[in-house]
Amino acid sequence: MTCFLGVDVGKTTLVAAIWQDGTGTVVGSFPNTEEGFAALATALPPRTSVRLVLEPTGGYELALAT
Repeated sequence: MTCFLGVDVGKTTLVAAIWQDGTGTVVGSFPNTEEGFAALATALPPRTSVRLVLEPTGGYELALAT
């Protein structure tokens, strides 16, 4: 099942929400670090497919996108 993961990217923080089956759910706030990326991945429900949508902010999104 596909869900959309939207991430508002800040210098130090990521705020994430998923959209699935017409419903949005806040996933949480995570540090914009490798550890935060791992915590975000762990917080997501299991899916076969995730489409990532980032709000770019001055290049702070690049580490998460790669």
